[in-house]
Amino acid sequence: MEFWLWRNATQDGYCTIKTPNMERVWELVQGVSRIQDFPDGIECRMNPQRPKDVGLADNIRGAFFPVISGRLRKALEAEATQNRVEYIPVRIINHKKRLASADYFVLNPLDIVDCIDPEASCVEWNTISPGSISYCKGLVLKEDAIPPGFRLFRLKYWPNNIMIDDDLVANLKRMDLTGLVFRKAAGYDGMG
Repeated sequence: MEFWLWRNATQDGYCTIKTPNMERVWELVQGVSRIQDFPDGIECRMNPQRPKDVGLADNIRGAFFPVISGRLRKALEAEATQNRVEYIPVRIINHKKRLASADYFVLNPLDIVDCIDPEASCVEWNTISPGSISYCKGLVLKEDAIPPGFRLFRLKYWPNNIMIDDDLVANLKRMDLTGLVFRKAAGYDGMG
């Protein structure tokens, strides 16, 4: 089984968003449950540096965390049934400060898997935050450490990286969703 890293891309015509000003925003990239903190959801504004880009992709670029459409959420819920994933409601606010859509969600996978082979990956540990990876020479996963059926999860020691299996990547690509980019996990060095 091959795994991929969840990414996004800037696309002409599609908006990017700004990370909202909120407490403990970093927890949304560490697999910490935040659904109880946002019963009414989160508000993300379109980035004013791209005023002509107003389209709404299924995977919007710009926030500190993945923001996905309701359509992409439904696909993930149907496919990643073994994983614990939060979908925190997001309202996208356009350049005129009006609601562009309320059918978006923060993708927050809660499963964190200790599956990195630190020696084979030549891991460089973060000196400021011990127990966190800064980068590596080339990511190597211990696939036998990944629970069977896990298709969407975070990496222990590097939780800002969301992993997705190759079958799910292929299924999402067939759906012609916009804004999705996946990077092969094997050999990843921490850049991009």
